[in-house]
Amino acid sequence: MIGYQKAISLALAIRAGWFLALCLALAVALPTTARGADEGSVAAQVNGIWATGGSLLEVKPSGESLSMRIVALERPLDENGEVFLDTKNPDKSLRGEPLLGLELLGDYKFKKGRWQGKIYDPETGSLYSSRMKFSDGKLEMRGYIGTPLLGKTKKFRPVTQCRDDILVMLRNSNITGYCGI
Repeated sequence: MIGYQKAISLALAIRAGWFLALCLALAVALPTTARGADEGSVAAQVNGIWATGGSLLEVKPSGESLSMRIVALERPLDENGEVFLDTKNPDKSLRGEPLLGLELLGDYKFKKGRWQGKIYDPETGSLYSSRMKFSDGKLEMRGYIGTPLLGKTKKFRPVTQCRDDILVMLRNSNITGYCGI
């Protein structure tokens, strides 16, 4: 009798395990399918012009990837009246390139509900892994080496929040269509 009860218990456990596995598979597959319909709109939320500390960055699609360029600087010229250059670039042949118009992203793909790839930091000349998402009306970007747990997150404001510093950068760079300019 004990052997029979163990056999029934085992059969029920196998059935329950199979049922749980099926439920888990459906739970994973269905939201992914439902998400697919609006994934494009989620991916597009990062598009636009974003304000950082002293610059404006334009994010837009570039084929299957994403582009982020510096389009305005609070101070576009150095103390000698010359444009700021990418002087810390590890590639010496690129150190004479202006910061304005500089592409910051590389190999960016939309995966798991967010953009991921590499970002170049012209202030340090370093290349980092990064993730980007739209959250609470802001663009959040996390740069890291190795694991995101050891990284740093920056939040960028959309240019629709028109403060004086943003208006100055827009005017200095002849950017129109934002903040009533």
